[in-house]
Amino acid sequence: RSYHIFYKLLVGATAEMRQSLKLGKLGPADFSLLQQSGCIDVPSINDKEDYETINDAFLACGVDKADRSELFAIVAGLLHLGNVHFKDGGDGYAVVSKDAESALAASTALFGTTFDEALITQVVTINKDSSFTKKLNAKGATEARDAMGRTIFVRLFDWLVMKVNGFVGGGGKALANMRYIGLLDIFGFERFENNSF
Repeated sequence: RSYHIFYKLLVGATAEMRQSLKLGKLGPADFSLLQQSGCIDVPSINDKEDYETINDAFLACGVDKADRSELFAIVAGLLHLGNVHFKDGGDGYAVVSKDAESALAASTALFGTTFDEALITQVVTINKDSSFTKKLNAKGATEARDAMGRTIFVRLFDWLVMKVNGFVGGGGKALANMRYIGLLDIFGFERFENNSF
């Protein structure tokens, strides 16, 4: 499976939360990011129960309700972003596929920004004073989408580690002068020859 938090959220979220995250009745099999491994369900894993355990752990580590809501919005936004697919338009440059427009709308709403142009173009910097924008084809846009998703996930994980370390160490100068707890989540990296979404 991919990163476990995706499955936990999809199975464990309340109906109200699912609505706010634009998940509706979508399940793990409805998201491209989760289809790639070929493994959606593991009989020995109870995703719903694990979701509750994760929420309890967040609360115990000082991740308040507002932070949890933002965290889960980003996780859901990543799921929707993975469903944004492209095709080459008549000019040979990428356009968002018609069937992916709702996924793009959901991800931009959850991330709180618009980035559709960032997915289909690349800014090329020549020097500090000069750059130009290059249009991407569908393959390039897919690679840009994947790179954006990975970067967002890494930054979310880094934020979570910082939040937990701040809670454990009291934050500020106290944390700088003490040993700290670091979390390493290797789920999805068991096969090192293929360690991506």
